[in-house]
Amino acid sequence: MQPGPEPLPVELTLYVQSASKVSMNAIRAARHLCESVLAGRCTLSIIDLDQSPQTAERDAVLATPTLARGSRRIIGDLSDSARVLELLDLTSL
Repeated sequence: MQPGPEPLPVELTLYVQSASKVSMNAIRAARHLCESVLAGRCTLSIIDLDQSPQTAERDAVLATPTLARGSRRIIGDLSDSARVLELLDLTSL
């Protein structure tokens, strides 16, 4: 039996504000998601909008934390991994 095709890589971008407790919780949740459910397939970029405010306008980020996968976005609480996967259309992985 031949192995199936390689799983496609998942690229996620998390926009945060460094001083925000909610953003710190989002970083932990996003890292956990990438290290557990999406292990070996996930690339997580974390962008601190306090350090790069022009990025918010360029990427049309209206609030933090925002987790993005292409045009799909989640704003706020990322603690429910199953819901995050569903909203980012990653349930089939």
